[in-house]
Formats: sequence, structure tokens, C-alpha cells
Amino acid sequence: MRKADIGLMKQTRRLKLTVSQTFTHYFVVLFLCLVPLVTLWDFVKMCFGVYDSDQSATELITESLPFVALAIIAFLIQRRRLKFRVIHILNSDDEFHEAVMRTCETLQWTVETVRPDFLRAFRSQQFFISDWGDMITIVRDGNTLLLNSISDPNKKPAFFSFSWDKKNINVFLLHLTEVLRNIPRNTRYEEEEARKWYAKKYMRYIAYFCSAGLLAVSVLLIIEGALLMALPLLGFVSYYVYTDISWRNEESMKSNKRN
Repeated sequence: MRKADIGLMKQTRRLKLTVSQTFTHYFVVLFLCLVPLVTLWDFVKMCFGVYDSDQSATELITESLPFVALAIIAFLIQRRRLKFRVIHILNSDDEFHEAVMRTCETLQWTVETVRPDFLRAFRSQQFFISDWGDMITIVRDGNTLLLNSISDPNKKPAFFSFSWDKKNINVFLLHLTEVLRNIPRNTRYEEEEARKWYAKKYMRYIAYFCSAGLLAVSVLLIIEGALLMALPLLGFVSYYVYTDISWRNEESMKSNKRN
């Protein structure tokens, strides 16, 4: 990370991404725009008199409007996630680094870059697939901390963080507060995570049940001739099943290595 980029983030209070990272971060928006783009192409064919479908212009607009609305909502959500959380707190370099070390042990952060005024760390996703994860950025500006956590834009696109964005920041602030108060590190958080794992197992079952429902809806849409509306649903279900199977295979390989 260049000093100019760090200075820009201090000024704008927004996370600076590279071009490829920006593409990954907003990928869900581009995906939702596929149907409106196809509709736009149909309108172009109408203008040149080469449109050969039975759907009218009104029907095309009706089909694409929900995806336009979802794309706008997704864009606003992803844009908001680039904002830094601003915390005003007195902390020395040693206290800051101690809080970082404690958080690395608790959440398995991997620190990529650490400077007096900047930290970049990553956390591998442990739920759906190992290729997902989080990118944590902390900028120190005097007695002000700028904190941000988003899905790792260097890996596969991910829209849902399952509360890990907030968790990364909150756990770091918890450890920093403990360091400032000279409180020894405790294992309370790890014990809570062990209890939550059982709930996550059942969440997978619920996700598969919902995927089956979406698959059924997609089939009905295809039968009704609404192929454009069915394709995004089929794509979502296929992507989820693929990533979940990949994650299970990865976990099995890790388990075999340990044994």
C-alpha cells in the first residue's frame, strides 16, 4: 500500500481498492445487471426491426425491473462497506501491536503489512469454502483509528460475510481495550465460537433446503417461459452447491492429513 493511498484513505475515510479488487467487490452488482443488459439488447433489436421474440416491451421491462432494483440495493450496500469505522482512542505503538497479536491468535489473522500508521491482515473463511475470507484494514491517524473489514477482494466474490466484518473489528477493539486496561488475554471468545459451530452445521442444512426451493422456482419459471428470470436463480444455486462441495472436500483433505 503506497503512502499516497494511505493519505487518501485518511482524508476520505473510505477504503482504497485496486481495479481488480473493485471488480470483485462489486461483482454481485454486475451479476444482477445481466438480465437488464439482455433486456437492453432486446430493445436495440426492436429498434432495428430484428427482434423475433413474442415478449412485448412491457413484459421485458417488468421482468428486468426487480433485477435493476436489486442491483441498486447491492451497489449501495457494497459501497457502504468501504467506509471506515472511526474510533478515537489513545494507544501507543506497543499497545496497538499487542492488540493485533491477540486478535491474530483469536481469529487466525495473517498479517500482510504492518507499519506505524497502517495494518493489512487477512482471515481465511472457515465456513463455506477456504477460498473465501476477509481483508482487514486499520489506519492509524494520530489518536484516531480507521477500521474496515470486507470480504477478501483478492479471492472469490462474496456478498455475505455472516457477521465476520463486524466480528473482526469488534474483537480487535475488545483486545485493544483489554490491553489498555492491563487485562490479561482470556479465551472467552474461542469458547463462544466452539458453541456456535453446532449452529453453523444446521445452517448448511437450511441453506440446502432454500436452494432446493429456488431450484423448484427456477423450473417453474422455465416452464412458464421466463428463462431470463430463471437463469440468475439457477446460477446462484449452482454456485452455492459448488462452493459448499469444494469446502467439504477441502475439510476432508485437512482431516486426512491430520490423521
